[in-house]
Amino acid sequence: MGLELVRRGCFTAGYSIQVVDTQEIPKLRMKKHPPLNANGVCAALRHAGCKTISLVIFLSSMVLSHFAMAQEIPRAQLFGGYSYTRFDSPTLGFANPSNLSGFNISPAFNLAYGFGVKAELTGQYGSKLNVRDVTVGPQFLYPRGRALFFAHALFGDSRSFVRVGTGEGDTARAIVLGGGVDLDVSPRFAFRAVQVDYVRTTLFSTTQNNVRISTGLVYRWHTIRRRGHKPTLSSP
Repeated sequence: MGLELVRRGCFTAGYSIQVVDTQEIPKLRMKKHPPLNANGVCAALRHAGCKTISLVIFLSSMVLSHFAMAQEIPRAQLFGGYSYTRFDSPTLGFANPSNLSGFNISPAFNLAYGFGVKAELTGQYGSKLNVRDVTVGPQFLYPRGRALFFAHALFGDSRSFVRVGTGEGDTARAIVLGGGVDLDVSPRFAFRAVQVDYVRTTLFSTTQNNVRISTGLVYRWHTIRRRGHKPTLSSP
């Protein structure tokens, strides 16, 4: 009898421990995922690949069009704008250099890629002095992206009139050495950001060393392409 009671007590204790164990251990609910679908994976990869390819094509087209524009220069140009001259008037008897303002008109025709001929007509005016130049000579061009750099050496005549007393004028040789940069605005127009020239004149049997700065708009006709460069749809 005593042995049976001990067995029942052990059985009951073991049963109660089993119940406690099953109640205290929570059941983890696993999130169910749908089975992998090969078509879905391929579609996702294809969508991501299309975006990447589109981005690469867009960036490549921008770079190529930028490079293509750098392979062209205008066949003909017509510049017109404002110019300022720091004239070496002490050589004519003035106490200080003169600040002259006026215009600069310059047609150019480019014979080959990077080389052309240009002319300049300028007029600079002050209260007691005015100077007008007519020069012509070669110009050299170097395109870089949307910018067109140029340099020139021009030769011609300079006409000056000094309003002192009854006034006196003179005509002498003029040499213009300088350059600048044009920035594309459209296929037909460019903005001449700056043109800086050293102007040497020999008016009234003396030598003047002058500096002239010009800015304005450039109108352009046609284009010259670099050899080996294929035309592009964006070419005018």
